[in-house]
Amino acid sequence: RFPVDALTPRERQVFELTAKGLTNVGIGRALGISSRTVEIHRANAMRKLHADNLAALVRCAYRYGVLSNETTLSHV
Repeated sequence: RFPVDALTPRERQVFELTAKGLTNVGIGRALGISSRTVEIHRANAMRKLHADNLAALVRCAYRYGVLSNETTLSHV
């Protein structure tokens, strides 16, 4: 069982969109939730994945196959 399996469906969405380069506001708009709610989901995902910062979160995304080397960061 991978740590990413412990994420709720919403935490997983926020994790994926964060790793792809979207801002909290952008994620909130895409998911129809507030940016503060995005912050909470991201913080929960980071805790569960043992990611201390955004760079560590992105590394987790590559490690667990959420992002690949072919993924483009068109939102950055």
